[in-house]
Amino acid sequence: MMLRASRMEKGRPELVDSLIKMGHEVIAFDPENDLRSEEQKINSRIEYIQVDVARYNLNPIKELKSILSLISAYKSSRVDAIIIFGIRFVPGATIAARLAGLKSIISVINGAGNLFMKEDARGRVARAMSFPMLKIGFKISKKVFVQNPDDLRLLLMLKLVNKEKATLINGSGVSLQRYPYTYLTDKMIFLMLARLAKEKGIFEFIKSARIVKKKYSMASFRIVGTLDSKLSIKEQETYQHAINEGIIEHLPYTDHPIIYYQECRVFVLPSYYREGVPRTNLEAMATGRPIITTDSPGCRETVENGVNGFLIPPRDADALAEKMIWMIEHPSETERMGKESRRIAEEKFDVNEVNKIILSAFDDKRG
Repeated sequence: MMLRASRMEKGRPELVDSLIKMGHEVIAFDPENDLRSEEQKINSRIEYIQVDVARYNLNPIKELKSILSLISAYKSSRVDAIIIFGIRFVPGATIAARLAGLKSIISVINGAGNLFMKEDARGRVARAMSFPMLKIGFKISKKVFVQNPDDLRLLLMLKLVNKEKATLINGSGVSLQRYPYTYLTDKMIFLMLARLAKEKGIFEFIKSARIVKKKYSMASFRIVGTLDSKLSIKEQETYQHAINEGIIEHLPYTDHPIIYYQECRVFVLPSYYREGVPRTNLEAMATGRPIITTDSPGCRETVENGVNGFLIPPRDADALAEKMIWMIEHPSETERMGKESRRIAEEKFDVNEVNKIILSAFDDKRG
């Protein structure tokens, strides 16, 4: 029933639960060869089917092969509805779904990503090739859910999606039960948890940590995640050097990151990637952590500036360091901000409310 559903049970268990309660059998078409063991897949409530779909692809021949692979997978599994996560997968997955005769096709745009970020020749070529296909994909879709208002305005401005089909949702939401509120630790630990790519702001985090440590040596800076394979050798060496110096502490990614949130005092995501709404921000908010993040698409949706944290300009390590120091020097205000994060998570980002909106598309007889 879903495409790009690797880690579906771990990342969206509430959505899976709701679909099963509605009487659906849930199938995850997995283009990323998810590293789940065969035993886990056997015991899963979801059937996982591997499909030949590249995450990044500008080759029309490969795209055609991907579409044929998806048509075959859809027909063999006898699905009749699909939820597609990710703008990259919309064109091929929707076209394949239409050709395979699926009844309901729903697209969820969880960030515009690299397609709208790259300003070089490759980026312009990618957009020239992708925009017509996206327009077709959105036209085929019964409903298009977009996770932040910046992306929705952009898609409407470019006339890629019909206004009547597009609906704004508050990110992917967060489970208020799986991420309960906990009191802030007294230890001044700043946490960043993300895919460790340059555009996620890892080097701004490191630079700001150096600045803060000169004034408050007791502050700790933790980065959780796996280094992106696209980092250059020099960038990897810079990252490792910061670890060796004791500027940052690198911790391995886990599917159960709540312990990292509970151990930190402030959560930081200095991303300048076009996020949907960063899931890590929402998880940290639910546990009652104040947030420092960038005033950029997706990220800005998680912070009421000065209320539950701060918005800073993208790529500005000095501004990030300034807000980190403020958090250290204003402990009572920082604790208040953490409580406000939980309030906002409850009022705006409850995963069950987000899922209700998505699942309502199955009851909508239009399209």
